[in-house]
Amino acid sequence: MTTSGKGATGDDQGDLRRQNPGWLLLRISQDFFSKVVEEFRDRGYLGLQNSHANVLAHLPFEGARITELATSIGVTKQAIGLAVDELARLGYVERAADPEDGRAKIVCFTERGLEFQRDSREIVDAVWDAYADKIGRRQLEGLR
Repeated sequence: MTTSGKGATGDDQGDLRRQNPGWLLLRISQDFFSKVVEEFRDRGYLGLQNSHANVLAHLPFEGARITELATSIGVTKQAIGLAVDELARLGYVERAADPEDGRAKIVCFTERGLEFQRDSREIVDAVWDAYADKIGRRQLEGLR
């Protein structure tokens, strides 16, 4: 059975996909972030989704404007604004007056957000260790 006019079967396409390094790296990235988010949930950081990870990872401790975050992450201001609204509702960030421009707002970590950041290193290390157990630390370190 063909799935395109080029004669490739569904099995052939699956094999090609599994051999594509970009596809494999995407799958690893998705798996990694899912495991990290699951570990955060297990520790009581509720409501977090994969879509929040970029904001939390790119937000400097001193805070940043929405436009700066959008540029840093490479997404629209609207997308960042939605994620920031969700994170604010969950208690991880807040909007505050920008000390350099009273008309502007910056996104800052709340105390809960700072606690989250302190736990992040430990959680990421635990997920990394789980991968090392599966494929070997030496092979995993080769990816760094």
